[in-house]
Formats: sequence, C-alpha cells, structure tokens
Amino acid sequence: MFVLKEREREPLRKFH
Repeated sequence: MFVLKEREREPLRKFH
C-alpha cells in the first residue's frame, strides 16, 4: 500500500 517495496524484505508481509 505504502511501505510495500520498503517492507517487502522485512516480515511485514501482513501489510499486503
């Protein structure tokens, strides 16, 4: 949504 590319490497996949 907003931090996809930045958090894509981190375990924040729940944002998707």
